[in-house]
Amino acid sequence: MYNANAAIAEHGDPETSSFAFDRPITDGLEKGDDNQFERLKMMAMSAIDHYRPWWAETDEMYGIYAGPGQWSDDDRKTLERQLRVPVTFNRVGPVLDSLQGLEINNREKAAVFPRKQGNVKQSELYSAGLDYFRDKARAESEEADGFFDLGVCGMGWVDTYLKASDRGRNTYDIGCDRVDPTEMAMDPASKKRNGRDARYVVRVRSIPIDAARELFDDCEDHEMHAGWAQMIDDGVDVSRLPETYLFNQPSTVYGPRSHVTIVEIQWWEYEHYYEVIDPFTQQLVHMDKKSFQVAQRRYSMIAPGQKLAHAKYKRKCYKRAFLGTKVLATPPLPCPYFFSYQVMTGKRDKQKRHWFGLVRAMKDPQMYANKWLSQILHILNNNAKGGILASKSVFEDWKSVQKNWSNPQYIAWLANGKKPEEVGYRQQAQIPPGLMELLQFGLSSVMDANGTSAELLGLAGRDQPGVLEYQRRQAGMTVLGVFFNALRMYRKDQGEMTLYMMQKWCADGRLVRVVIDSGEEQYIPLVLNKDEGIIEYDLAIDESPQSPNQKEAVWSLLVNAMPILGSLQLPPQVIIELLQYSPIPSSVLAKMRESMKPDEGAQGQQAQMQALMMALTQAQTKQLEGQAMESAADTVLKQSKAAVEQEKAQGAKLDNVITMTQAAQMAAGGTPQNAAPTAPERPQTNWSGPAQ
Repeated sequence: MYNANAAIAEHGDPETSSFAFDRPITDGLEKGDDNQFERLKMMAMSAIDHYRPWWAETDEMYGIYAGPGQWSDDDRKTLERQLRVPVTFNRVGPVLDSLQGLEINNREKAAVFPRKQGNVKQSELYSAGLDYFRDKARAESEEADGFFDLGVCGMGWVDTYLKASDRGRNTYDIGCDRVDPTEMAMDPASKKRNGRDARYVVRVRSIPIDAARELFDDCEDHEMHAGWAQMIDDGVDVSRLPETYLFNQPSTVYGPRSHVTIVEIQWWEYEHYYEVIDPFTQQLVHMDKKSFQVAQRRYSMIAPGQKLAHAKYKRKCYKRAFLGTKVLATPPLPCPYFFSYQVMTGKRDKQKRHWFGLVRAMKDPQMYANKWLSQILHILNNNAKGGILASKSVFEDWKSVQKNWSNPQYIAWLANGKKPEEVGYRQQAQIPPGLMELLQFGLSSVMDANGTSAELLGLAGRDQPGVLEYQRRQAGMTVLGVFFNALRMYRKDQGEMTLYMMQKWCADGRLVRVVIDSGEEQYIPLVLNKDEGIIEYDLAIDESPQSPNQKEAVWSLLVNAMPILGSLQLPPQVIIELLQYSPIPSSVLAKMRESMKPDEGAQGQQAQMQALMMALTQAQTKQLEGQAMESAADTVLKQSKAAVEQEKAQGAKLDNVITMTQAAQMAAGGTPQNAAPTAPERPQTNWSGPAQ
């Protein structure tokens, strides 16, 4: 955290003036400004006082998760005085471990989509860049720890920051760290989830004094200690105690100081800025208040009586400062649109204006189950053999009898003249019948109080259909949906912040591994086009194919759909993408992709073979077309010949019928009916006039 801030404060903004509008404005915030320090101190103390009870509750919740905290100090001392064992059966730990396991096995990732046309390929590069920086910062592990804090106490904090890179001067990497919730506080007036409406966040951290001297080398030791942010047991502000306020006190008071308390506060406020038309270049320039006043004064000296053409606006300006007994440093935030500290919030406590997790509901059932179990064990131990009623003179050594009465191998010797009838036996005490039911009720209520089930933990030991177990598991996930919703909101904000930081601070040409459409992995330099500035993108949160549960669910669907997919004849690239959800190792998938890549040396031969195959195919097609035409012509000729032969046969049949008919008529002495009549004389026709 602090090393990154020191690096930014030392090197400043390495970009050109085109990013001036993106820089936070720090009007009136200077080191040693007493008025500003008092204002920031009041803001910090308001948040610290509000969250101090929540910090104590958080420590208690972690004690319950670990186990020893399930007994209060008073109860534990009482049991020790009675020589009783504080039995602890921790049923809270597996519930929280399963919650963290669900996040790990259903992990999500951010994908980048451009808001401008023509940036699709660039978005793939930035998506790969996000994965690169998150993997380098071990962000997934840190966020898993923050999500675990969310389940325990209701708030999980993660710090995303810049740190100096080992690649050279003015080069940066993105870091991501989980922050202890008991170090963080935010605006008490905040009501929205994930603190989206908080005006400021505060971190109170105790660091070694040597580290503080390295970070704030221009400050005195007593100036670096924010004693006003600490509280001792009786609630007295230690900064008001003279023996602890200064560092040069004798070591006989409290000893030499080894740590100091540093308060970091990040806040936003509305500040004005100006859009000014440069009278010389006629370009639009953005200026803060101080810069505008200077420009206006200089322009009035050049052109008396004239003012710059401008428009006044206001915007949110994010700032931060480190506080001790004064303002120690005011480095800029790496992203001017977000706090570097991002929070995930759980369930809302409206009355206290706090957030809480799962442990608060499981606290009472777990503690009472331990008490009932300890009580049952105490009854069994003290009444295993009942008791006796006798005088001391009955036994030879009554002290030995009192000490070893519970030992089944011990022989109690009676004094001379004493008879066994003189010893009375007390009836053995029985366990109250309802105590076992209370114990079972307490153990079952640990998970019932927060809505989880044995199926969600994988601890269901009964025989039941798989469909029923799956439905109960999904019901448990529904109850925990508020926590995963907070995680999803966090990933969006953190992804936008990381994308901005990557474009502005880390786009220095480093190689980033990108998977192109064909499935091939390439290393492409991450370079920012400074003429375009910061490009805006939309981020979509989706489940990663590397998530075990996601792979299992998708692969089970693919196995059932394999017959249909096989009939579609999908391209090999699509099949490779589907295999990402299979149990096949990643190294095997990489080799499969490599085998699908075309050989560069054989590309020419492959092109020639394709040309020859195309020419051969065209020749075969023409030959087949010619054969088809000849076959069609032969068919037509044969059909024509058949039609002619059929007509001749019909004509011959008709001539035979006519001949037979005429012969019959002549035999009867008549004139044949079919004899051709004598043609009449046609009149002479004059085409130039009527007939004569």
